[in-house]
Amino acid sequence: MKKLVSLLLALVVLFSFGFTAVAEEEVPTITVFMSPWVSAPLPDDDVYKAWLDETYGANFVMIQAADFTTELMTRFSSGDEPDLIIGGSYSEIKSLYEEGVLLDDWNAYADRLPNTMANLTEEAKLYCSVDGKLINVPTAAGDQLWTYQIRKDWLETLGLDMPTTMDELLDVARAFTKNDPDGNGVDDTYGFSSTGNGTSLGSDLSNLLMGFGGGHTTFYLTEDGQVSHPLLDGAYKDYLDFLTTVVDEGLIDPDWYTQAWNDRKPKTYAGQYGIVWYPVEALHTETEQGRESDGAVLNWYDLLVLESGVTVGPGLLGTLRTVSATCAEDETKMEILCKLFEDTALGQENYYVLRYGVGIDNFSAKYLDNGFVYINSNDTTLTHQHNSETGNATWNWGRICCSYADNYIGGDTIEPSALAERVIELSARWYDIPQIPGEYKLLSFDPTLSEDSSNMINEFALSYIMGSDKDYDGFVQRWLDTVGNDLIADATATWQSYGLMD
Repeated sequence: MKKLVSLLLALVVLFSFGFTAVAEEEVPTITVFMSPWVSAPLPDDDVYKAWLDETYGANFVMIQAADFTTELMTRFSSGDEPDLIIGGSYSEIKSLYEEGVLLDDWNAYADRLPNTMANLTEEAKLYCSVDGKLINVPTAAGDQLWTYQIRKDWLETLGLDMPTTMDELLDVARAFTKNDPDGNGVDDTYGFSSTGNGTSLGSDLSNLLMGFGGGHTTFYLTEDGQVSHPLLDGAYKDYLDFLTTVVDEGLIDPDWYTQAWNDRKPKTYAGQYGIVWYPVEALHTETEQGRESDGAVLNWYDLLVLESGVTVGPGLLGTLRTVSATCAEDETKMEILCKLFEDTALGQENYYVLRYGVGIDNFSAKYLDNGFVYINSNDTTLTHQHNSETGNATWNWGRICCSYADNYIGGDTIEPSALAERVIELSARWYDIPQIPGEYKLLSFDPTLSEDSSNMINEFALSYIMGSDKDYDGFVQRWLDTVGNDLIADATATWQSYGLMD
């Protein structure tokens, strides 16, 4: 009997040691601190968290900060620092970095993050560096694909070629306004529109400045390394003379200065404007919906490239991302986070899954030859994102990778619809348009000076166009004396600090 008891005890000990030896390694918890897009509790059945946990072998815990700065500082001061920090302003992140509580240099992880690094422009890397060290790795900068679009059907009806110069554009606007391009026998079409909202020229007119000079719309560096501005190089005067002709000849909707963005939409959907500044997808999908899906918009628009041949690209940074110094010391967590960043970098498969696909039945992403992705599901992306049970999870977990405009078109059909195909075609061509050199994105002026400058320029522009003040040189001198010289000095110091000027 004693021998049997001894044998059983030995087996218990053996199996205990055996189980201890093969016990699974503890799953790391990764806290994700963020300023949420949707401030609401996550659903009990959070499919996004479940997907992240399973895919990356961690327990992801989201901390939604109502007051990002205060809560983040409190956590660091109390020793309860999070692992991954999403969002906030660059000044906040830089302040923490200078306290030594964040990862020292993301360049040390560059070999693990080739996709992530490839999505950062040189300007973004410069902006996010301190003494050569990269202090955060933001998501790719994104925006809707804003551009000028022109009624190609009206060009064909009137026998006109696509305009390539600003003078040709003016002639086309005259024909669009006066030659009944829609053939309805009513004088109800205009070359241009705008949405001044009673305070400015509006985006449709303001962005025409890109057609003059080198296409610059703010401060820029000349070829010989000097600071200049459209006001100083004369491009702004050419632009104002162009707008004066547009207004004097009635080539623009009479409500252009007073109407707000939404006030103009019905007239846009009705097809009254020949040249509009609008995001490619939004113009087509909104017009299609506004016209009750009659399909007319499919044949309406083409991209219009102004004489300078350039357009405005996306902003400088996407969502800011970094980790605490404590997290950086944990190799397991860093391995997981680097893989997460890489897998969900813009253009990678898991980007589209995390942003749009988790929990959607029959989700699929079709990669097209032109670099775009068509996302299909039997539940529309929009419905899923705004669903009360999952919407906040979609938006907030998606902040990990989101760059807002992301080369995708969504729909609830297996293959792209005719509308989706047209949007994809035009959007892909948008990327072929050269962008204005991006050094201006590094500038960060004093808000008061910047606002005073904008107000002065807007007021003079309207006065010049309406004929009450034509003293261009006198205005430029007043602008220099009031704010311009200070802004030039600021731009000079900024670009010198980045090594872009001597």
